[in-house]
Amino acid sequence: MRYFLVVMVSFVLSSCDDGNIEASALTVDPSQLFTCDNTRPFPLYNITQNEVMILNLSQNLLNESITGDTPKTATLNSGQLVYRSFSDNVNKTFFCAAIQPIDPVAQSEFISTGGVASIDTRANMNEAGDTLSFTHTINLLNVNLAQGDKEIRIENLLYGFIEIPKVK
Repeated sequence: MRYFLVVMVSFVLSSCDDGNIEASALTVDPSQLFTCDNTRPFPLYNITQNEVMILNLSQNLLNESITGDTPKTATLNSGQLVYRSFSDNVNKTFFCAAIQPIDPVAQSEFISTGGVASIDTRANMNEAGDTLSFTHTINLLNVNLAQGDKEIRIENLLYGFIEIPKVK
């Protein structure tokens, strides 16, 4: 009887809920990063079929300051990164419309509670050596996204590349 009781207690303790923490398998296509207006690049969207990640960064992080070997970083506070899944595929037109369509419908939304965005900025030059634009490479590091008692963790994710023309 004792053996049975020990086995039952061990089983119950080993099957406890871990707090609904999910190891993230989120995938994004870095080449799909876009903004609705390159002169004011906020927010930044990355869409993969019926899922979107929306990143809001301070405008001074996507400036013309080349980073070299040390990327700029920004702490992601509550709501700066949002992950949404929709009832059907979405595209750039959906997010950039003056009035957002009512369909497809958002089915799930996770909001950042912490993490870091790392931004590497490189100049794009023509053959004469004149700078034409800047490419910003954005990585997400140690990000936590939450929805109620559910959580998604992202250790290291290449969010995407965005090219912004040089201000004349």
